[in-house]
Amino acid sequence: MFRLNKIHPNTGKILLFHHQYPCCLNASHNLDRLRLVEGKIQKVRRYFVARQAADMKGTFFPEKTTFTEFTGLPVRNRATLSGAVIAKDAWLNRAPENIVARYEKGAVYTVLAEEKGWYYVLMHSPPKLNTKERVVNPANLQETALYGWVEKRKL
Repeated sequence: MFRLNKIHPNTGKILLFHHQYPCCLNASHNLDRLRLVEGKIQKVRRYFVARQAADMKGTFFPEKTTFTEFTGLPVRNRATLSGAVIAKDAWLNRAPENIVARYEKGAVYTVLAEEKGWYYVLMHSPPKLNTKERVVNPANLQETALYGWVEKRKL
């Protein structure tokens, strides 16, 4: 677990960042930003899946990121663990493909980076439910933004 306090540059308020990183064979990273606003705690939740281990394939993060404006998906799409299509042994003994979640047309996202024909994005909308991805249960991401990769040509 990692915690970091920062002072918001515009408000002077304290922001607490909490990174709950995985243990053992897990790869789920939960990132929470907490701040006190008018006596109430606001929480912004974000999530990504990654492990620097031989049992997971792919490049999970871009070299650098730059936040852009919010955009809606023009068509249904999927977010993946890494910027490539992996259809076999993406996560050994856990998931054959590297698809994390599927999203409906209009789902809101922010592009953070572009590499080799893929966008690294932050998906703000919840993913579709009742899909068969084995990396994560989409029901667990209904109030959590997801970091992942989307193929540029599919946007």
